[in-house]
Amino acid sequence: MSPARRGGAGRGANRYTTGTRPLIEGALLAALTVVIALVAIYVPVVGPLLGLTWAIPVMLVHVRHGWRLSILTVVVAAALLAVIVGPIEAILRAAYFGFVGIAFGYAFRRRLSSSWAILAGSLGSIAAMVVIFGLLLVVFGENQVTLMKTAYTQAIVQAQEVYKRFGLDQNPDIQAQLAGFKAIVSNLDLLLPALLVGSGVVLSFMNYAVAGAILPRFGHRVEPIRPFADWRLAPEPVYIGAAVTLGASLLASRPGLPPLALTVTKTAANSLFVLIEYVLFIQGLSVAYDLLVHLRLAKAMRIVVIALGFTIPPVQYVAMLAGLLDPVMDIRRYWRRNET
Repeated sequence: MSPARRGGAGRGANRYTTGTRPLIEGALLAALTVVIALVAIYVPVVGPLLGLTWAIPVMLVHVRHGWRLSILTVVVAAALLAVIVGPIEAILRAAYFGFVGIAFGYAFRRRLSSSWAILAGSLGSIAAMVVIFGLLLVVFGENQVTLMKTAYTQAIVQAQEVYKRFGLDQNPDIQAQLAGFKAIVSNLDLLLPALLVGSGVVLSFMNYAVAGAILPRFGHRVEPIRPFADWRLAPEPVYIGAAVTLGASLLASRPGLPPLALTVTKTAANSLFVLIEYVLFIQGLSVAYDLLVHLRLAKAMRIVVIALGFTIPPVQYVAMLAGLLDPVMDIRRYWRRNET
């Protein structure tokens, strides 16, 4: 089946792929992208929220007319933005809505499942952040890792002051949490790949949700995200990732390793370890949420219980253990088999 037949709009998706109609649509959507970007830049409150719609016009162009016209739309929008806000700012904005829009546009045009579409969007988001971070470093000398370290250090200091004001600064649990945060900040360089991947996935989820609310109004179906209670993780990625993490850790502990190889292996080991932890944690929360659904707990209470899992360390450990065991043992079957 050709991509045109698999596209999100069905047979009519490419009816106007030749002639002036696609160019007119591309020009209008490029202008719309510029308007959205300008609002996001200059409007304080609405702007950041509206930023999640930046990539929608590029997605529409890609779904209707393919990657060539979507790239042309990004270039035209960047050129128009450059006239108004300057070339560097325009490139930074275009990197985001370009990579994210084309990645999701490809997924929607091919009618990929929600999981594969979110993966494609994650890759687009990560590519955009790499370009943005690299451009800021080369042009302005701004190291984003250094800026994040400074911001997080200030946040920890402010948190310590708040705890001291309420007489909680000597609490062992709070001291352990602050010590953990300080350790994370000190090793932020080694966790940069994990931060990029994690941020890319979160941005992808947010963009997918916005696209799912907007694109159907233009005749393009977006597959709903699977309910949280049904999120399942295949065992192979977890255990392969764990094996790679263990191998990188053992390699990093070898004496006489060249500095560059040592940095690479440490970065890989730390980032993979953090990513696996969070993947298992989310998987465990999905198992817990499914159990709460089975117990017929009200939705608001289910959300509260899951939210507590992000703040209570023992719950986090239990969730990670459940996430580790569920891909192999299928924990949910113990209560689902009694459902009719």
